[in-house]
Amino acid sequence: MNKRRGRPDDKSSYIDSFLKSLNYRSQDNSELEKALNKLNAKEIVLLNCYIAKSNNQTLASVIGELPFETPAQMSRTQKAIDFFKKLEPNDVSHARQTEETTTQIQ
Repeated sequence: MNKRRGRPDDKSSYIDSFLKSLNYRSQDNSELEKALNKLNAKEIVLLNCYIAKSNNQTLASVIGELPFETPAQMSRTQKAIDFFKKLEPNDVSHARQTEETTTQIQ
């Protein structure tokens, strides 16, 4: 019998995806994982969008690791796509780089 994914498994997938998107790592991410576990999956995805966009990462880097099996997961992923595309930089020089990156993935 196949193991059915549940909320704890889903959340750990979102946390893992978030940790993979970071430019820096620690030997022990337990404190960060504990803090992220207090957020819901949508909040983790939105935070991941902010960080990825700030680091000039692609949309694919945000959604590539996300679970996409249930209607709720698909909805969360679509919200991440929409949110990522709407993010605008505070800095004009950064805006040009982001526009080029966004154009490349479309």
